[in-house]
Amino acid sequence: MSQLFSQTATSTGNGNWTNPMIWDCFCVPTQTYDAVITSDVTLNTDFAITTGSITVNAGASLMQDATQRDLWINGGDFVNNGTVDLKRILMSSGSFVNNDTLYVQTFANYLNMINDGKILSVDSLYNDGTITNNDFIDVNTFYNDNLINNYGVFEYLDSLYNAGTFLNDIDATIIADSCTNAGIFTNNGDIGFYDFTNLGTFTNNSNLTMGHDFLNIGTFLNNDYVRCINSTTNAGYFENIDTAWFAIDNSFLNADSLNNDACFVIEGMLLIGYNMWNFDTIRGTNGSIQVYLTTYNAGNFLGSFDFCDLTQTATSEPFIDANLAFIDENISYCNWNSVENKFNNSNITIFPNPTTDALNIEPFDNYRLEIYNVLGELILISKNQSTDVSKLISGIYFVNLFDSNANVIHKTKIIKN
Repeated sequence: MSQLFSQTATSTGNGNWTNPMIWDCFCVPTQTYDAVITSDVTLNTDFAITTGSITVNAGASLMQDATQRDLWINGGDFVNNGTVDLKRILMSSGSFVNNDTLYVQTFANYLNMINDGKILSVDSLYNDGTITNNDFIDVNTFYNDNLINNYGVFEYLDSLYNAGTFLNDIDATIIADSCTNAGIFTNNGDIGFYDFTNLGTFTNNSNLTMGHDFLNIGTFLNNDYVRCINSTTNAGYFENIDTAWFAIDNSFLNADSLNNDACFVIEGMLLIGYNMWNFDTIRGTNGSIQVYLTTYNAGNFLGSFDFCDLTQTATSEPFIDANLAFIDENISYCNWNSVENKFNNSNITIFPNPTTDALNIEPFDNYRLEIYNVLGELILISKNQSTDVSKLISGIYFVNLFDSNANVIHKTKIIKN
């Protein structure tokens, strides 16, 4: 009950909200009432809650009529334990909790909203409050201007724009056609974007996949696994830590045409399926860059990372197709062993290498083995001590070994004969 001594009205039958015969008070609840819905009630008027509340019980419903209806929460409380269907909801102040199923076309939130159920068929959602999603939200266009804590699923997004703070936590999922991040975004779960533009700060601690293009103009910190199925442009600051993988199926451009200060820090693995062009700075001490086709440097290679052009024809250093600027003398070329050693648990052996039929893990303790091709594509997963690789075509592959807590404990390169 949201106000001391406020009147309570409980529905006892099905019908329109404005029909007093369906309420135990034989009245029509107004914005100051605590309305409890225990039946199927049709909202046949737009409605506002100021100092009252609406509670929809389990098995009950609050459904708009053919006119389609709006709900304004402005100081009251709304709790849904059943089914609600409305056109628009404006949440200015008060509280909102959804524990079951909510259908709404347009949603604007300025308060602390908790979703423990399903919010479906949302065309547009604007958030300038706090949304905690513990279950499922289906939304087309989503603009976040404040705080999102996602512990569940955001799906079927056509457009996601984050100008606030967005957390996608462990085991949470986001699927979106396009995403622009201009705020602070942290991913501890799984994200799939078709196109992604980062203007702010994005920290990836788990799995991020772009089905098309990726443009970084802000700050991007990769602590785990990123894959871009088409092309990537870095015009900002990108850091790939020593245990992280970044796989680009097509081409990679490192360049800021305005300030010429794009910086890519390579301490982990960067796999490029086609071409690489660098016009600014790539630096690192222990990382590895592997490029399948054209390699072009008109900027700086700084540090002592390993660079490997898998199709280069140069007979002397630097082993790159075209170098028009500076490459540090400490850069190594296709030095696989130095790159692999920093990932490896010395107590684990993956053998034989090269192999024709199988890969074995010794010792074995509930590990998960993942095998990637030179394009960074995941092609095989095994939870066995011995893995059949006989059907793989001959070539170079990369192996990640995970423990039972999903931590990478061993990385290596194998050759399949």
